[in-house]
Amino acid sequence: MIKGAFFDWGFTLAHPEPDRDVQFYQSAKELGILLPFDSLLRGIYEADNKVPQGAPPRFSKGCDEFYFLKWWEVLQSYIGGDLSKDIKLAITGLVGDRVKKAEWVLYDDVLVGLKALKNKGLTLGVISNISIGRAGLEEILDVIVSAKDIGVGKPDAAIFAAALNKANLNASEVIYIGDQYEVDYVGARNAGLQAILIDRYDLNLPSEDYVYVRSLSNIEEYLLTL
Repeated sequence: MIKGAFFDWGFTLAHPEPDRDVQFYQSAKELGILLPFDSLLRGIYEADNKVPQGAPPRFSKGCDEFYFLKWWEVLQSYIGGDLSKDIKLAITGLVGDRVKKAEWVLYDDVLVGLKALKNKGLTLGVISNISIGRAGLEEILDVIVSAKDIGVGKPDAAIFAAALNKANLNASEVIYIGDQYEVDYVGARNAGLQAILIDRYDLNLPSEDYVYVRSLSNIEEYLLTL
């Protein structure tokens, strides 16, 4: 029986405002590069899913460039073009700085979905690799655990165990919902939790072996069948 539902934060419950496609477009434009805006958002989210180590917020001067360039390979399969390595990393640096400072805004389906679960008596939590505020969820969330809190992030089983301990629940009693296949879905399953992938952008994910939803609007209907 499911007694708790834990969620990823970034791009599961909330997104930066302005969102990443706008951040990328503006950052590239500052460097004299015009990117095709219409294909940016889906490409960015697919790159995040396939190469999470290369997502722009992880970038800093002097770090290993390998994963950030692999991330760009996925993005460029959507937007085309042949940018130089220096331009790619320059855009990544600008976007990373902006996203770190951005305000996070809840997706439209989040409050409806979480309130429905709360009304069913489930313990609700967030497990995130980034530090978060509660963004108006103070009366809904029971547990928040970030990588900064315990010194290790997803997909390490320790961060899931920390959240379970705070909630006083067993792994078999909790389901985890996130947007990244390896980090969220596989990480949660390896830690003993059930898992659902939220796929808001119809991504081409690396495996068909997953359960997914498109939004959180009717999430309680699914969870209560488990």
